[in-house]
Amino acid sequence: AGHWGSCVRLLDPSDSCRTLDCIEMNRNEAALCCASVRFHTRGGESLLAVGTVTGMKMNPLKQSVSHILLYRVVNGDRLQLLHRTTVDDGPVLALAHFQGRLLVGIGKILRLYEMGKRQLLRKCELRGLPTYVKTLQTAGDRAYLGDMMQSLHIVRYEPTTNRLLLVAHDPSPRPIVCQELLDWNTVAVG
Repeated sequence: AGHWGSCVRLLDPSDSCRTLDCIEMNRNEAALCCASVRFHTRGGESLLAVGTVTGMKMNPLKQSVSHILLYRVVNGDRLQLLHRTTVDDGPVLALAHFQGRLLVGIGKILRLYEMGKRQLLRKCELRGLPTYVKTLQTAGDRAYLGDMMQSLHIVRYEPTTNRLLLVAHDPSPRPIVCQELLDWNTVAVG
């Protein structure tokens, strides 16, 4: 049986994409997504969030455990692991910065996290999405998410009640593998 292998690589784009730092993931751990995030609680410092799964099988899609890793860039040339948060609800397939927090697609769940001292802290979540959250982009108080088999959904964050609300979805089922937000009301999908 095969095993997954992944690394997180910090590159210098001004020097032919020379590798500045490379961190190997643990045995049979696959890095599936990443995003730059600026937490309000960290004073807006830009951090790298990486979604990983361990022991992933493709058919049927399952994994032993999922994690969200947070790194900071030290002196512009080295990655430092801040913490590793275990996620039990499915594979972490999509990450996005959202209003000073981290929005994460975990299987059929969209979850908002705040940064804690030792791990990420759950703030709110939207459960019951059709299959898997595969793509994720944000603008203002909205999140635009592509479902692996059921097209596009638009979610709004309500800060007064701390809830994520589904406000629109495409009624035509179609697999989404990529998306690009063109403006507030238009998303191109592939």
